[in-house]
Amino acid sequence: MDPVFPKNTFLIADPDKHAKDRSYVIAKLSNFDEPIFRQLLIDAHDRYLKALSPDFDQYKMTRLNENDKILSTVIQAKRDCEN
Repeated sequence: MDPVFPKNTFLIADPDKHAKDRSYVIAKLSNFDEPIFRQLLIDAHDRYLKALSPDFDQYKMTRLNENDKILSTVIQAKRDCEN
């Protein structure tokens, strides 16, 4: 998820933390088998997931429906400065 989260960044997520507008979240979409890591954007009553990597700029934001779930909110990111 470069450039915000470089490769080998450790994400620490809290399933009890309420996600707000612009929070980074781990979500489970009803039409995907695996959870995904995205930024949550909220507009009035609508919630959207935005890919972080510029490699995914060709994809539109995904609007969450009632079957999609926010599993956890990222509260911290850590990475080593040296390998």
